[in-house]
Amino acid sequence: MKQSLLILLLFGLLFSSCKDDNYYEVYSHYDVTPDLKASQMEAMGQLFDNIARNPDFADDQIALAAKSLYSNIEDILPINDIRVETRGIARGAAIGALVSAIARQPEAKDILIDAAERFLGKYSDSMIGEGMNQFCKSGASAQILEAYSRQPDMKNVFDSVLSDFLNIQAE
Repeated sequence: MKQSLLILLLFGLLFSSCKDDNYYEVYSHYDVTPDLKASQMEAMGQLFDNIARNPDFADDQIALAAKSLYSNIEDILPINDIRVETRGIARGAAIGALVSAIARQPEAKDILIDAAERFLGKYSDSMIGEGMNQFCKSGASAQILEAYSRQPDMKNVFDSVLSDFLNIQAE
């Protein structure tokens, strides 16, 4: 019994000494406080998904989003002042949802793009900036790739959307 406890204690000491000395220091730098602006932008992705699901009620959905989240992008500016990583990924996720929604419901393309312009704004250096845009691209990439594979014949539409919202120029 004593030998078992001694062995267990030795293993515990061995494994606890393997932990990086900076473990707690490194992880304490991550800010896990929710960011309202990021959350609001990310929620717009659901708006795009819902419009694609039922375009006949797009006006009602857009009005509800304007009441419950924000009426247009100017309401939440600036977005590149702090927490650009979090906000960039959230904006990117919403843009990815936009492209995915266009792929699923091409007939709603104009409504979706108008809503995205209103709530996310087109890319501009002053509003987004290249640093934040790198996170936007990362947040959007999975859904963009899925949309291109779902509707390859809509490449020109997707290229235009990516140019307008992510400053990605088609080759």
